[in-house]
Amino acid sequence: MLLKSIRNFFADIFAGLPIGAALAAVMVLGVFSLVPSLNPSGEHRSAATVQSFTTRLEERVAVKLGRNENLNILLKRYGLSQSSAQELLEKIHELVDWRRMPKDQAFNLVLDTQNRNVRTVEFVLQEHIVRASATLGGWSLDRQELFHVARLNLVRLKAGNSFSASAARAGLSRAQIAELQRTFSSELDLLLDLAAGDEVHVVIPQKHYLDGHVVAGQMAAARVVAGGRSYEAFGFPDRDGALQYFDIDGHLLPRAFLTAPLKYERISSTFDLARPNPATGVLRPHEAVDFQAPQGTPVIAVGSGTVEFAGWRGGYGLMVELKHAGGYSSVYAHLSRLAEGVAEGARIKAGDAIGAVGQTGHATGPHLHFEFALNGEKIDFLSVKIPGADSLTGAKLQQFKREQEKWLAVLRSEPNQLARLELPRWY
Repeated sequence: MLLKSIRNFFADIFAGLPIGAALAAVMVLGVFSLVPSLNPSGEHRSAATVQSFTTRLEERVAVKLGRNENLNILLKRYGLSQSSAQELLEKIHELVDWRRMPKDQAFNLVLDTQNRNVRTVEFVLQEHIVRASATLGGWSLDRQELFHVARLNLVRLKAGNSFSASAARAGLSRAQIAELQRTFSSELDLLLDLAAGDEVHVVIPQKHYLDGHVVAGQMAAARVVAGGRSYEAFGFPDRDGALQYFDIDGHLLPRAFLTAPLKYERISSTFDLARPNPATGVLRPHEAVDFQAPQGTPVIAVGSGTVEFAGWRGGYGLMVELKHAGGYSSVYAHLSRLAEGVAEGARIKAGDAIGAVGQTGHATGPHLHFEFALNGEKIDFLSVKIPGADSLTGAKLQQFKREQEKWLAVLRSEPNQLARLELPRWY
């Protein structure tokens, strides 16, 4: 029974050795099995023998990459074969970005004291310690994150002559500024639409490591206050764990255009470059879509934007023109009235009421004459490929709302209160 226990003990110890050391271990075990006189009989003596044997198994060596040297050359310098070194490099490449490895990267090598083979390679890179161990089946890799303290950083800035310059002075990186612009691109153009005094608040999780360096995570939440209107974005992971941003109602940002500007009965006239005019019968281009609906039916904006024109314009009758981000614009004509607050320069959100169906101007009956354009060129709203809207629903929406309350509290908080707040669960 004792002999069997010792064999099992040594088998566990040598399981992680390279092939040369493992074969040596097998031979030692064979000697213990065939020559009983060499087998320690006392428990104290057995422990002492094992202790003596294991203390000389490995040696730890700290090395750095030499000039014009890479890890492959270093490993071969310490006796690793080309095939074994290549296997190790391929596995490490799956875990870390070689491009971020400094030229004087430090490594710890654990060497077998008997044959000087490399048993383990350890190094710290990209906030992780990576450990590669030689086994009978090849190299086994493990990566563990270094100890750090997680905190939230709340960046507040007021827009000046240049949003990018103001954001950079507030401490935002180029990548963070670009992410802000992309997220709110369907609501407003941060580079062009912000006026002096408009505000931007951004919540960014951070990891503070023992050596003093700080790693910023993805934006958790943001608020833009422009022209008296507030626009929010909240981070929320999709089913694959990738972070997406949603507005306060759970609609995906950047927001897609709505599929229609009203609840209509039918489309009475489509986009047609040679349509007979219903009043004169003359063939004329109809670069719009006519939605038939009862008088007074509410008309809403198909996307967030700024009111370029609101009032009477010839045959269009009472109309509203909106300028959207990305070069898009939309026109709503033959209205019976304008919604409250709809005036030139006003900011409108997607889904906001802008007026009601009528038959003002050159209209033969109550309907909405709707035009859509890109960079001034009118296009068919019904056939243009616009990204489909995506919204959170059901349990996901409820979960999002719970997290949203936390981020709203963070956006309203003072910087000295952030230390008591929890990091997002997806961080």
